[in-house]
Amino acid sequence: MAKEYWCCIIGPAEGKKLPHRADFPIRTAVQKAFEDMIGEVAETCYSGWGCSEVDANKIMGVWLDLSKAKDLREEVDDDM
Repeated sequence: MAKEYWCCIIGPAEGKKLPHRADFPIRTAVQKAFEDMIGEVAETCYSGWGCSEVDANKIMGVWLDLSKAKDLREEVDDDM
């Protein structure tokens, strides 16, 4: 079975409002939720503040394209 990854974009937030190590509590919460749900420790967990609105939109566009492609593959599989 193919491995799947969960993607999330959250924000925006003004950088000056983010405390030191602002990424840590969010990443830790996601890692704990993953482990509680899946029953395994995640092999990877990447995150970090500093992504621009342009970059976030590019990432969301790629994710939407991948989601649409997956939906189309599932439709074709259902038709067969």
